[in-house]
Amino acid sequence: MERDTDKLRKMEKRVRDSQEQYRSLVKLTGDGVIIVQNGVVVESNARFAEMCGCSVDEVIGSLLADLLPSSDTGPTGALDKSSYKSGDGSRFYEGSIEHKNGQSLQVHINLGPVSYQDMPAELMVVRNVSSQRKMEKELQKAKQLESIAALSGGIAHDYNNLLTAIIGNISLAQSYFEPGDEAFNLLHEAHEASMLAKDLTQKLITFSKGGAPATKTVAISPLLKSVTEFTLSGSNIKYQFSFPGALWPVQVDPNQIGQAIHNLVINAKDAMPEGGLITVTAENMTVVEEASNLKAGTYVKISIEDEGVGIPEKDLEMIFDPYFSTKEMGAEKGTGLGLSICHSIIKNHGGDVVVESQEGAGTIFYVYVPASEGEVTEEKPPIEEPVSEEPILGKGRILVMDDERRIRELAGRIMDRLGYDVEFSRDGAEAVEMYKKAMDSGEPFDAVILDLTIRGGMGGKEAIKRLIEIDPHVKGIVSSGYSDDPVMADYRRYGFSGVVAKPYSIVEMSHHLTRVLTDSPSSAKER
Repeated sequence: MERDTDKLRKMEKRVRDSQEQYRSLVKLTGDGVIIVQNGVVVESNARFAEMCGCSVDEVIGSLLADLLPSSDTGPTGALDKSSYKSGDGSRFYEGSIEHKNGQSLQVHINLGPVSYQDMPAELMVVRNVSSQRKMEKELQKAKQLESIAALSGGIAHDYNNLLTAIIGNISLAQSYFEPGDEAFNLLHEAHEASMLAKDLTQKLITFSKGGAPATKTVAISPLLKSVTEFTLSGSNIKYQFSFPGALWPVQVDPNQIGQAIHNLVINAKDAMPEGGLITVTAENMTVVEEASNLKAGTYVKISIEDEGVGIPEKDLEMIFDPYFSTKEMGAEKGTGLGLSICHSIIKNHGGDVVVESQEGAGTIFYVYVPASEGEVTEEKPPIEEPVSEEPILGKGRILVMDDERRIRELAGRIMDRLGYDVEFSRDGAEAVEMYKKAMDSGEPFDAVILDLTIRGGMGGKEAIKRLIEIDPHVKGIVSSGYSDDPVMADYRRYGFSGVVAKPYSIVEMSHHLTRVLTDSPSSAKER
């Protein structure tokens, strides 16, 4: 009897130790653990209770169906008496838990048969995978955006070359008619429609990888003020600013960030058709540890808040997707690219943009842009646009390098109409050779117009280096459909004397060409 009693005590101790180990394991695990018997939760750890927004006492005694939405294939529908007796072992399900605050948590659920108080039951281990799912979704979206951006950039660049031929030839044809002529008016209508297409193409290019930022250190508050005031000029929207005096400078491309802020302000304006107030604020912030979308470092946080209709919850995850819009689609309505472009620009700057919104209660966009420790760069005046609608005639020899036949033919017609002699090359290597031969012959070119991007050949950036070696005084004009390219934004730094963005008209080309040729009193021939 003593031996049996001793054995019984040891067995009881092992049971108690085992139970204690089980309780410790259940308590320390990061997963939710519950025991369900006849559809009722009879045991729960604190982690599962947290997932439900309840206390452990509230969870115990609750029906599983009240905590996990039922389905034919999910755990609730599978938990019946027959399943306890099946002896099939553990099973796996995906489901969701409705938190008391209304938030739905995505969970993985492992089930296995156990005995509880000598009765069959189910042990359920519940893991919250909401963050993992969100990251997977963000990664998938990022890959989709990258694919769409690459496709959009390629299509937009080719389309810009077509538009160059269309807009250039329309403007050239107009030069043969007097304003007021019926033909002139018809061409004017076609030109206006083409300019809307040009604007849409530029949006696609900015959204794509072609819009690499040319960053510098600038003060953000003047930029925010000027963009907001310009965007809301003439509207029924009021606005106010709140900037601290010690706001850090930022490292950005002012043109691109200005475009992103413009798109956000437009979005806020459109959300308040009856009028309202837009509040633009900025503050310094430091990210100590790398966040999901921000590296550790210093940032300026910009907030753009409206009092508009808000964004439905079902649309919040899609607002930065290309071509997603709640507006009517059209060139003068919505294109579904405004917020996508904003997202692309800010991401390319190493920042982030997030949104908070409640339907009927307004929207806040938060923009994070990297701060800078450098000195603020004084803004250079933008490239001057022609102030006259009339083309300027001239004379001289011009070399045009472009790999597109239509562009070469258009440039030839424009140069001939303006009074210039023109020759052509298909790539940079040919242009360099022609320029050298012209110099050696005593009839040098007065200017060269170089396409920035040549498929399978030397582009304008490399060609101008070679030309400067031959003639340090060469007058090169860079031309490209990628107007946001760093070379286009800071052309003098790369050795060019001027820039003309595709698509261009005869008026634009004549003004840019005249400006370059008259930049100094001596011409190429005189040198």
